[in-house]
Amino acid sequence: MLVRICERHTAIELSSSPSNASFTTPRRPKCPPTLTERAALAPIACVLESQMRWNPDDHEPNAYEHGTATTKGTIVFTNRRKHSVLIYALDPVGRRMHRASIRPGGSFSQLTLRSQPWVVVERGGIDFTDRPLSIWRLADVDAATVVACIE
Repeated sequence: MLVRICERHTAIELSSSPSNASFTTPRRPKCPPTLTERAALAPIACVLESQMRWNPDDHEPNAYEHGTATTKGTIVFTNRRKHSVLIYALDPVGRRMHRASIRPGGSFSQLTLRSQPWVVVERGGIDFTDRPLSIWRLADVDAATVVACIE
């Protein structure tokens, strides 16, 4: 089963048969899900970024470096916007750590842990102030792949 939530918070739940698909909204999302993926997303309001923390207790020491975290999954960010976006992971004290810049139509894949918050930001314009677009975090310990559509 895959639950994919795009920035507009459109969720789709699929079983192994496309005829059993159920939509939470009547709109058709721009990022169609893949039946072979199994995932869950926990979108979080951007205003809560200052309260978001990565919980280091969710994995063993150095699990990121060695790829041995027990609650890991892969998050794939797909940029459907007309402009580039920046991807940040939040550290244990809530600071942004730059991980990627994604051009329009591009994507970025990253091994991550269940509790790791990811912030998608639109680069600042005239005032040079970056604007958060969405925050993503794995919600399912057994998730293999999570796809975050940035629209």
